[in-house]
Amino acid sequence: MIRILLMTYSRIHIFFCRMNKNNSLSSKNISVTSISYWIYILLLLFPKIILGVTPGKWSHIDKYIFGNNSNGPVKEIVKNANGKIVYSALYEYNSSGKLIKESYLNSDGKTDGFTIFQYKDGKVVREELFDKDNILLETKTFKYSPKGEINLVEVFDKDNKLLLRSNINSWDKDFVKSGQTNWSDSKEIEIFNLTQDEKNPRAFIQNIYNEEKKQIASTKFEYDEKGKLLTRLNVQGNQERKNQLNYSSNNLLQSFTFHVKQNNKWELQKTHELIYK
Repeated sequence: MIRILLMTYSRIHIFFCRMNKNNSLSSKNISVTSISYWIYILLLLFPKIILGVTPGKWSHIDKYIFGNNSNGPVKEIVKNANGKIVYSALYEYNSSGKLIKESYLNSDGKTDGFTIFQYKDGKVVREELFDKDNILLETKTFKYSPKGEINLVEVFDKDNKLLLRSNINSWDKDFVKSGQTNWSDSKEIEIFNLTQDEKNPRAFIQNIYNEEKKQIASTKFEYDEKGKLLTRLNVQGNQERKNQLNYSSNNLLQSFTFHVKQNNKWELQKTHELIYK
């Protein structure tokens, strides 16, 4: 999934979905055409929110930023339910296999902005989102604990104003196990934690709570016996959305789909196809 910094035009959470009061599939109040593919797709899947760094959520590209994986995809093509290409992304890596640039193309193949990643000693320390005119829109910085784990993420707007601060208390492998996000303007607080599904040892559930400790969302991740993610189910109120993942014979992720549950039926929204060298 194409990764992008949090946009100043939407109030979102860096690790999880934040429900807005006007949460409907038709409410896409984004006014800048250069907003990347991540925003376009995620507004369809998770209205009014954007995912940035997603250690507590799934993103196929995370392992090429935070992990030690190499040989990542060089291109991603997004098609709507009718099979029409609506967006695509190009991925560039350094000699260590780390993602250093993600470029976005619209349905006409024209540039639609890009994200660059900066590293120090092999760890990502900065992420910057630019629009199609090379104007910086937002910046995200990462700080680490003595153990080498991310323990603080801060997001700034184009004027370097702090939008939010996420403190990570603990990790469970590739997931944020517990943490808290503080919004600068509203002073709102969001708390999140990760637990293993008692009924399925190969499933994990991420629960999201507001400042009143009321649960506002949950996401369930289900894996196969080899540790590959198969499905990801997100529940927010009476809305349900999911990803389904497909792998090649050599265990490379080949494609994944986004579905929304409508009238008790899963409706396909988008399909992502990955291309490797």
